[in-house]
Amino acid sequence: MKKLSIALLSIACCAQQIQSMELGTPSSDDCGYQVVTKSLKDRPKSPISKEFNALSEELYKENITVDEILSLHSRGAKLNYTSQKTLHPVVNYFACDRTEQGVKNMATIIKLGAALHNLGKGKHIPLGIAVADNSTNMIELLMHHEEPTVTIYEDTYYKEDGSFKEMRYDYSERELREHVIGRLFANENVPMIELLLTLKLMTAQRGLKEFYSNMKPNEDILNLLIKHGADNKSDTVKRIILNRITAMQQDLQHTQFNLNKTIKNLDNLASMLALTGKNS
Repeated sequence: MKKLSIALLSIACCAQQIQSMELGTPSSDDCGYQVVTKSLKDRPKSPISKEFNALSEELYKENITVDEILSLHSRGAKLNYTSQKTLHPVVNYFACDRTEQGVKNMATIIKLGAALHNLGKGKHIPLGIAVADNSTNMIELLMHHEEPTVTIYEDTYYKEDGSFKEMRYDYSERELREHVIGRLFANENVPMIELLLTLKLMTAQRGLKEFYSNMKPNEDILNLLIKHGADNKSDTVKRIILNRITAMQQDLQHTQFNLNKTIKNLDNLASMLALTGKNS
């Protein structure tokens, strides 16, 4: 209890110190990459075939080699294909292979025309899988096939009287970009964070927000972001820290409440135990 009280006091003092700093007008909520909006009618159709193809099924063979892939493709195996056994597209299956051979296999089917996008929702495409596995070599290969601009597709529908009915949307590209940024910072994958910046898939300032939100004081990442133009003295940074402090303060207060409640219950149980065996 004493340590918990000290922690609460420490956080409160830290929050007060940051609040005392002069903060200017809040900046716009920049997501850190280019975004364009289009109608759902303009959304590309999935290139994946689900029609059974015996040769394509052989692409899912364990430890398959580049020569075997080339042979199957020349004989009619479809690369943009979802197996009726695994229910996963070929490219997603290959993305799960972290080995050097797996990366070579992925590079091979990409050159042969395998699609990397419009395969499903959000992170369920090769890059999302590689990032989740923190497979650096696979991530590096796939990130070079990403565009700086993220497209969101949405349409608003209205009733006959002109009132709002519903909105339909597909935010898969944005979900993927957020997943990639979040996981790379969580895993402190410095080389791939640098590649994000180099390929203009994320601004340095957005990276700085992610850096402070993750609460992992990795100076290599911070120096990298500053090198690419991040402003480490901005009001936004102070707000991020203050928000995290406030959230932690609330968590600790909730923890203290639960501890107090537990101690009271233990005292009550001890009193009830003392009453057992008493007849009058």
